[in-house]
Amino acid sequence: MDAVIAYVDGMEPNWRLQYNKHIGGFGLIENRFIDRGTLKYVLRGINKHMTFIDKVFLLVSSLEQVPDYINDKVIIITHNMFIVIYTFP
Repeated sequence: MDAVIAYVDGMEPNWRLQYNKHIGGFGLIENRFIDRGTLKYVLRGINKHMTFIDKVFLLVSSLEQVPDYINDKVIIITHNMFIVIYTFP
């Protein structure tokens, strides 16, 4: 069994710029994307208590979103690896 975790660091400047661009400039909802440090504890809990998890995938918008403490056991997946944006003529 694998685990997939979606993660956003709402304070990362490039992400904030892209977010505001795509939502039409209505502004960032500050409380929605706060990193409260829970990812570190989720990963520790998976490692210690969920030994049946084979792989952990971390889904982020870009590589700048990956926290420093992520090790090589976690597989990083960025949006551009699976989201294709179509433009119509």
